[in-house]
Amino acid sequence: MNLEQATQLAESLNDTLAESLADAYVVYKVFALWSIDYTKIYNVVLIPAGLNLAFDEADYSQQIAFARVSLASQLGQPASYEAFVNNFTSNTTKDSELDNYLNK
Repeated sequence: MNLEQATQLAESLNDTLAESLADAYVVYKVFALWSIDYTKIYNVVLIPAGLNLAFDEADYSQQIAFARVSLASQLGQPASYEAFVNNFTSNTTKDSELDNYLNK
């Protein structure tokens, strides 16, 4: 995805979250990746709403750490957004980069 497409996707997903009041728990953010042909591509990541500002202030590597922890937290198949946030918080301690950024 390019930046515009990823931004539109995040906005659409966040609108859906807001309609169900889930935006109190989680938010979708846009982050960048480099493809194998050396072009920047973009994707969205689900993170706890309380970490919105921390994500915005994170550097590139730290944003990738958010994505790692988010993926691990979703693979646990949480039953609710609150459970996802709890998984994310627990999994943060397993990722030294994100743990150092958020908790040190």
